[in-house]
Amino acid sequence: MRRRLGKTDFFRARPGERERMFNRNSIGVEISREGCNLVWLQGRFRGAALMDQRAIPLVGTAESEEWPRLIAARLDEFIADCGIVAPEVYLALPSETAIVRDLRFPLAVKENYRETIRLEMEKYIPLPVDQIYYDCQIIGEDKKNNQLSILLVAVRREDLDPWLPMCRELAAGVSGIEVAATALANGLADKIPLSGGGATVYFHPGNDQTTLCLLAGESLLAARTIADTSAPLSELLAPELKIARYHGLPPDQAIDILAGSSSVRLALDDTGSGAIGPVQVLALGDQEAVAALAAYGLASKGLGRVPSRINLMPPGQRKRPSRQGLYLVIALLLVNILLLLGWSGSLLINKKMATARLDAEISKLAPQAADLVDIEKQVQEARQKIDRLHEFQAGRPTADLLLELSRILPTTSWVENLRIKGKNVEISGYGSSVSGLVPLLEASEIFRNVAFPSTIVRGKDGKENFKIQMEIE
Repeated sequence: MRRRLGKTDFFRARPGERERMFNRNSIGVEISREGCNLVWLQGRFRGAALMDQRAIPLVGTAESEEWPRLIAARLDEFIADCGIVAPEVYLALPSETAIVRDLRFPLAVKENYRETIRLEMEKYIPLPVDQIYYDCQIIGEDKKNNQLSILLVAVRREDLDPWLPMCRELAAGVSGIEVAATALANGLADKIPLSGGGATVYFHPGNDQTTLCLLAGESLLAARTIADTSAPLSELLAPELKIARYHGLPPDQAIDILAGSSSVRLALDDTGSGAIGPVQVLALGDQEAVAALAAYGLASKGLGRVPSRINLMPPGQRKRPSRQGLYLVIALLLVNILLLLGWSGSLLINKKMATARLDAEISKLAPQAADLVDIEKQVQEARQKIDRLHEFQAGRPTADLLLELSRILPTTSWVENLRIKGKNVEISGYGSSVSGLVPLLEASEIFRNVAFPSTIVRGKDGKENFKIQMEIE
């Protein structure tokens, strides 16, 4: 099955985020080897509005030292041209610069999973930990198998360091850096109808290579770049299928294939003789929307909660969140406090006036009130008597039950307490030899399931204290 999804399928607000996006600006900058894509989103009461987007080609500069400076200049021009105030800026580097891993750990390490990964980093990344920037997040918990799924993303310092001076010098500041794969996962979240509980493979096209992302729901599991997409689908997706099966995807579970453009040639009819379950192909026809998908996911990060929270930027160099919203909240809170104080004051004055009027009326009715007090006392006494009668009917023993106990229990045993709750009866007392009471009670036609709930205790007077539980037929 093929479908075409337009721009509106991508650029719409996520439900539940409207309250968190009050007049905020966020810019996503996806950096590729050909240039960068810019998307400006603004948070409003009715959702995230796409204000502007721009593709900036920088052919021939990708390997030069001028690349970060040129992109910073274009970004400053974009902010100035659009008149954007205090934006959150997020950058994404090409996915081929990163290693994206899906790790499994016991649930016991959940509280300290970051430290656990740091200590065991060389098991997963073929580089010393001091030569990389990395971040990780929990993407799933399998309590049945006692396992924790964690997404790990790492880049070499030499790939990220050239961009840090640009981030420091940029007038708007930079809140975070990630890779295109995690940005794409955020851009796809809630924008495309995915198979419930299944896996999704998204082919994001580039000029000479394709970014391939494997997602489970909204969570990114793996990502890689490929140059040739003409191989049979089962062969092309072999690594992704292995990861999906590792996550428990049944062989017959549907897999969504998202083809970013018609230039991505897939052998969609070759499913590898059952190696892949039913395939749903979603052809994303709007090329402008496809090109801006990662940048859109980046911009969304500044307006609300997104599935992927990966941030590879060193914490000390990240832009501090704007306090403008906090100041606005404080101002509104102070106004509300003043209004509350005024309302409380008026309420107190009205209450005092009403109390004075009531006192005057009460003084007039004092003689009649005295008689009412005596009548109320009589009513309360009558109610208490009725309540005692109800208690006796509901929880006290019946004559038949007392008669049966008197008949069965020997003269050497005495009952001190008797409790009845529904069909459950509990008696406690003492006697000379109480071990034979259970058979006597079991022989009755009224009692069943007779048992000592606790051990028999002999007192100082030589008597055995007992407690017996049973049920009434």
